[in-house]
Amino acid sequence: MANADRIDVHTHVVPPFWGEALPRHGGDPSGWATPKWSPEAHLKFMDDNQIATSVLSLTAPSVVGWQGQERRDMARKVNEYVADLTTRHPGRFGNFASVPLPDVEGAVSEANTPWTRSAPTASCS
Repeated sequence: MANADRIDVHTHVVPPFWGEALPRHGGDPSGWATPKWSPEAHLKFMDDNQIATSVLSLTAPSVVGWQGQERRDMARKVNEYVADLTTRHPGRFGNFASVPLPDVEGAVSEANTPWTRSAPTASCS
């Protein structure tokens, strides 16, 4: 990865468990198919394009199709997945935490969750 000095701050992550569950929770209202994504493929893309770091955020429609506690649980599971990626690939991935909006109480709770493996770069819905 010679001369990799770019930071990509708009990288959508598609955790496999999220992509598998999305159709049961309303799918993507835009009608777009869920994109294929893997950490290995994205790291290769980064290397091929001299990108040092990608900041990951959950792709649309985030967790809005889940209801109640399931929405909070999915946001947490996504955050744990991305935190693991940042731990396994230090310096290569950053992350914007997913929060379960419009559940404001749940979003505040998730934003205030102590991260045991890595700190999110920021929070987003």
